[in-house]
Amino acid sequence: LRLSVAGETHEQPFKIVPDPRHATTTEEFQTQYDLLLRVRDKLSETNDAINRVRRVRDQVDGWVGRAKGSKSEAKLADAAKPLKNKLSAAQEQLIQVNANSPKDTLHYPVMLNTKLVRVANAIATADMAPTRQAQEVFADHSAQVDTQIAAINAAIDKDVPAFNKL
Repeated sequence: LRLSVAGETHEQPFKIVPDPRHATTTEEFQTQYDLLLRVRDKLSETNDAINRVRRVRDQVDGWVGRAKGSKSEAKLADAAKPLKNKLSAAQEQLIQVNANSPKDTLHYPVMLNTKLVRVANAIATADMAPTRQAQEVFADHSAQVDTQIAAINAAIDKDVPAFNKL
């Protein structure tokens, strides 16, 4: 540990040790750490997909807005609707889009991103290896996220190029 204050630096070595009240082994802590990294990575993947949907939707809205008053306005607006609906349907499974304030989370169900955070909290707060149930819940939520990301990717890979040709 290094502490610098008013031009003076003090160093002191230290060692992090497990709570002696628990018989958790290094391997169990490693299992916990490894699962937490997997949850973090899946949550990052989820957030990246949400941001990707928002960027694509904003671009589509931009093109529709620029087409107002032109002969292709109706054609672009008609093509944008199903594309945005597909993207929104998947996004709405990943994140609660109706919650605009912390109080709103009491009125709307939590979605996959929040469920992943809650799994991470349950894993991180225990001084033991993750339970089988925690691992199963993560696997289930992870598979659901993968399904929604696949739907987003399919819409972007198929429908966006078709929209771009208009």
